[in-house]
Amino acid sequence: MSDENSFDPRSWNKDSPTAGAASDRATALPEAWRVVAESGAEPSAPAAAVPPAKAAPSDVTRYLPLAASAAILFAGGATAWSLRAPAPATVATTLPQGLTAEAPVAATARRLVLAAPGDLLDALVAAGIPPAEAQAAAKAALAALGSNGGEVRVLLSLVGQGGTASLDRLEASFADGSGAVVTRGTDGSFSANTVVAELSKQIRVVSGELDADSFYSSAVSAGLIDTLIPEFINAFAFDFNLASEVSPGDTFEVAYETTVNAAGEPIGQPQLVFASLTTPAKSRALYRFKSPEGEFGWYDGNGASTVRSFMRTPPWPITTIRS
Repeated sequence: MSDENSFDPRSWNKDSPTAGAASDRATALPEAWRVVAESGAEPSAPAAAVPPAKAAPSDVTRYLPLAASAAILFAGGATAWSLRAPAPATVATTLPQGLTAEAPVAATARRLVLAAPGDLLDALVAAGIPPAEAQAAAKAALAALGSNGGEVRVLLSLVGQGGTASLDRLEASFADGSGAVVTRGTDGSFSANTVVAELSKQIRVVSGELDADSFYSSAVSAGLIDTLIPEFINAFAFDFNLASEVSPGDTFEVAYETTVNAAGEPIGQPQLVFASLTTPAKSRALYRFKSPEGEFGWYDGNGASTVRSFMRTPPWPITTIRS
């Protein structure tokens, strides 16, 4: 075997054509093989590197991560609490004279129905308002209500503390919607404004068929207001004998006018403005107008009055209908 193919590391130094001195061969070999070249001993593996020993943490450094985590949790909790519980806002409240802000002020509303405006003062005192204050408010209200009479609806706005009641606003109105509004000023005095009635007219039409009992029962069943029935019968007193010339199955139609307030409630007595009655023998349609003399009467479609010298039906009441 030639030196080129030798497995002996001592022959791997190709710079020497022949096996030279040991020192020459040792210089060209790795450290581990220089030992072999010089002493002929088997090479050993280099000692494993031992990492330097870590110093034991002190008590302070041992708890630093724990302290940092606690600080983060505390800061997060404080931020969440500040978002959930904002500071309460301060609301300025103006109280009527004589009341303080030591305790919460309770506001209440009371509705009263009085037989006449003259009962207002006693009603205010009965509601717990101090007499002097009640007298001042009633005086202002009565001056605005004027000489109108009749039932009065009153709405009181009261503020109080404990057992004390103080009037803040008063609204008084008649059935037609007219009335007065009384308010308290910053100095504790009362002033009133007059409210004008907002009225309108509504027309309603009712039609029906006579039954076998009476015109009255037939009209009421059809929806006619019973107070209008006498006017209907008197309108046809010169053209029909309602005791003998009408029968079950005959038809009638009426239109009446109602005055309503702003809330749509009827005011006063409704008024019949049109009436018609149809039988197999004849048919009449009548209209209610006011004459130049100022009197109301019934007229036909040609403007002729229904009043004649002879009345075919006696004045109301008429209850019998021919079957």
